[in-house]
Amino acid sequence: MTIFYKKINLLISKKVKKKKINMLLTGGQTAKGLYKYWQKNNYFLKNKNINFFLSDERIVSTNQKNSNYNALKKNLFFNDGSIKYRFFTFFYDKKKMKTQIKKYENVLPKYFDIAILSSGNDGHVASIFSNNKNQLDTNKKIVFSYAINKPIKRITLSLKFIKKTKIIIIMFKGTKKGKIAAETRINPKNSKFIISNFLKSYWIFDKKAHTAYRKKLLNKNLKN
Repeated sequence: MTIFYKKINLLISKKVKKKKINMLLTGGQTAKGLYKYWQKNNYFLKNKNINFFLSDERIVSTNQKNSNYNALKKNLFFNDGSIKYRFFTFFYDKKKMKTQIKKYENVLPKYFDIAILSSGNDGHVASIFSNNKNQLDTNKKIVFSYAINKPIKRITLSLKFIKKTKIIIIMFKGTKKGKIAAETRINPKNSKFIISNFLKSYWIFDKKAHTAYRKKLLNKNLKN
């Protein structure tokens, strides 16, 4: 798994040269390990002024384990004073959610310099799901969405807004996600998977995902 995180760090250090960075981050299990890794391997962040933004959130109390904000608060921190950063999210208090979401919208940049996102088991990205078709073409920056799994109610930055990002990294962890990535490459016009909207992005695989990805592509080529 360390190699997986090293690839991401190396890509960021090569591509992001600006001193002031607006970076979009995802929650979820795949990202949690990366943020823990950053605590000791953060050379690419030093001497930069970074604004971190959250890509999506579950509509739950921010002290619950399902909260993306809660996960980042526990895993995204730096003891090194040379890293100057701020973190912005949709809401801190569910009771004041509407007001705080509006404030979040007002501080969002015109675009992000870099986004680190991950594929879900159904090929979704952030909390953008293929079953929310009426939200895929919206010009709004923030939309509410509905997941298949609990917690169902979500809020997310929109597909169009995320796609304005200069550099997008999509992480794939595990066999199932590797297979989904391959299916998307084989049939890129299939809108079943949201990751089909990010074919020109940087896709980073862990060992299991990469093995499944290569195997499925190879089998497809052999059949042809």
